[in-house]
Amino acid sequence: MSEKYFVDKAVTRAVDDMQTDFSCCGPNHYTNWTNSKWARMTNLSQAVPDSCCISPEIDCGLHSHPSNIYTGVSFMFTCTRATSPTYSCIEELEHFVRLHLILIGGVAIGLSILQLFGICFSCCLSKKVKEERLV
Repeated sequence: MSEKYFVDKAVTRAVDDMQTDFSCCGPNHYTNWTNSKWARMTNLSQAVPDSCCISPEIDCGLHSHPSNIYTGVSFMFTCTRATSPTYSCIEELEHFVRLHLILIGGVAIGLSILQLFGICFSCCLSKKVKEERLV
């Protein structure tokens, strides 16, 4: 993730969207960006990409203070997943996939059953066609 960021536009857009949507920064921690290819190529004094910022705006990633970016440290008293950005992007992505795995599995099973019905009907149709040719 941090090695293809800024190199591939599609990866950059996907990572930015993920960090914004999941309220996370970096694969495991915001410090993962320090030695990334992005940091070496841009030669900026930015600590993290702007998509890591709690309130994203241009050059907001210049300051890596916990009040500015998703650092994995929560300053809130409630420790719920929705209000506390204490998880890495990898953990957030895993959580998202696990929540939607039942839906994905259900759709896959439904499609496979539909295909089995199609196979059965095509076999019945081919049998009827053969019978008609013999008569």
